[in-house]
Amino acid sequence: MRAQGEGRIIQMNSMLGIVCVAYRGAYNASKYALEALSDTLRLELRHGNIHVSIIEPGPIENRFRANAYAAFKRNIDREHSVYRDYYARVEKRLAVPKPMPFTLPPEAVLKKVIRALEARRPKARYGVTFPTHLFAVLRRVLPVRVLDQILSATGNGREALIRASGRPERPDAREKGGIRPRQTPSTAQTGDMAHYSSPA
Repeated sequence: MRAQGEGRIIQMNSMLGIVCVAYRGAYNASKYALEALSDTLRLELRHGNIHVSIIEPGPIENRFRANAYAAFKRNIDREHSVYRDYYARVEKRLAVPKPMPFTLPPEAVLKKVIRALEARRPKARYGVTFPTHLFAVLRRVLPVRVLDQILSATGNGREALIRASGRPERPDAREKGGIRPRQTPSTAQTGDMAHYSSPA
């Protein structure tokens, strides 16, 4: 990139690089680390015409939830854990595929990637889905204790997320921006926000 005098670096991150959710410590830490790495790169490369952008998805249709459930069954000794009651609720949710509220198809992420690639002055961050934008704002304006209460409630599942958003999920919520969701019944309908129902 330096040799050609320009370039774009796009990091695919998560809304859990903006806020943390309980029981996802390793995942939260990895996403915050990617935020820090990207910010550092942006500062180091700012005079070289090399732009660094971060894509921060919320709930996106993919196999995250199915993979999380498989990892749960392989690695979690629920019966001997101090969190066994919580894990029982998690397993019950993961066993029945249900879309998280405000889920969007993968094309919603692609749209932001293309924007980061083609913009004359790309943004440092591109949020994808309503929850990402919501929590980015809440983190800036709310006291830590209040935000902790909301995040604790959100970690308890999809209904809590809808309550935290302050608005009901509309039937067409996933079609925002003119993007219609693909019908993929064999695919777990949960994306990055599946962390809300994953023990990982």
